[in-house]
Amino acid sequence: MNNLIIRALTGALFVAVLLTSLWVGSYAFLILFGFIVFLGTFEVVALVAEKQKPGFALFCAFIALLVFWLASGSKFPCWSFLPPEYSADAFILLFFIPIVGLFLKSDSKVKLIAAGLCGTILLSISFTALATIFASPNGYVLTLAFFCTIWTYDTFAYLTGSAIGRRRMCEAISPKKSWEGAVGGLVFAVGCGSIFFWITGILALWQWILYAVIICVFGTIGDFCESLLKRSVHAKDSGKILPRHGGILDRFDSAIFAIPFVLLYLQILKQVLL
Repeated sequence: MNNLIIRALTGALFVAVLLTSLWVGSYAFLILFGFIVFLGTFEVVALVAEKQKPGFALFCAFIALLVFWLASGSKFPCWSFLPPEYSADAFILLFFIPIVGLFLKSDSKVKLIAAGLCGTILLSISFTALATIFASPNGYVLTLAFFCTIWTYDTFAYLTGSAIGRRRMCEAISPKKSWEGAVGGLVFAVGCGSIFFWITGILALWQWILYAVIICVFGTIGDFCESLLKRSVHAKDSGKILPRHGGILDRFDSAIFAIPFVLLYLQILKQVLL
């Protein structure tokens, strides 16, 4: 019971902090998601390094944070001092990862450098895409809808799967995920998108439905990718920063993978002015 209470309180605080940062605006957004990029990158590299090279994981996390801030900052009025051209130039910082990695005293330099580059690129690009959505017209609503939809999907996929789940999606990677759970989560996620249609009206109903479907499909893929990474290094959680929830990757694995595809979808719809 105590574990359940701690998990519930941690989840509630996590949601409250994220929603507050979106409501407060650009400064809070850059600080919170910069923190998430930093910790997420550290977790990726630390998992692969098996805690043998925390210094290199920390270095990659700093690079990811700088890339995110430089690539995203120019999109917000609060960082108007940052020229837009830094958005393109920011990713040059990634070249420092293989350079520093070559000096590591390790038998697995290639694996560590690959983990550093993958983690940094994945986290910085994904949340820079989120910053692009958030800084656009109707960005607050679209970002809020994104997180509400993905939380709805995760919650009801778990509840439906626990109740009636029989057919496993990929038991070798994630034995608890079922097709019944995925369908149940998708139905409620589409319902969440429909609510945003009735409240805001900034997208047509079919566009909100497709918005939800994209989040669910690519969010599930992201979840499987993170599960595969943890299984490959025999880890239960990506970290311990969130009591009873694990690490940043455990909470954002679905979102990290889904965000770029949501941005692409919005660009295709020409609803977001970039």
